[in-house]
Amino acid sequence: MQNQEKIIAKYDKTKIKNYNSFAIVPLEIFQKGISREAVGLYIFLSSYAGVSPHYEGKKSLIMHNTQDILQLLRWKANKSDLQELLDELQSAKVIQIYNRPEPRNKFDIIFPRLKRDENARFVKLYASTVRKIESKATGKWLLRRLVAYAGIRAGIFENSTSSQIFEQSLAYVAQIL
Repeated sequence: MQNQEKIIAKYDKTKIKNYNSFAIVPLEIFQKGISREAVGLYIFLSSYAGVSPHYEGKKSLIMHNTQDILQLLRWKANKSDLQELLDELQSAKVIQIYNRPEPRNKFDIIFPRLKRDENARFVKLYASTVRKIESKATGKWLLRRLVAYAGIRAGIFENSTSSQIFEQSLAYVAQIL
């Protein structure tokens, strides 16, 4: 037992680097002409999505149904309200929905790459902030606040975690919102 304590003790002074995970949302999402709630849902879903080898490296959200999403949003809405937003995102070609044949009512949400241009701009949304917003709001208010957060983040140039410069005018943020 003493040997094990020595092994563990050697790591006592190890400094653990803070890890600020983030999701990226293409700036193009704001130019698609979709509703604020649909943009918020896109942001929300993409924050839960991960890169999937099943869909050739595209981001996807696997094995969810509408009821699961409503529960994550803590939204007491009808499934049809959520389905309308999903249909709006699918019509704008910012998500693809793959309905699974078995088990019934399961589907995957795939996030195609919107632009293949290397210079395409994106918004960097920190997971910790998204989670704080999730803890304080539910339903449509949650979706709207995520859009507001993304709108503000869209105006920030970030060279590192210590240098963040708000480079856009407030009129630009208002236009996005």
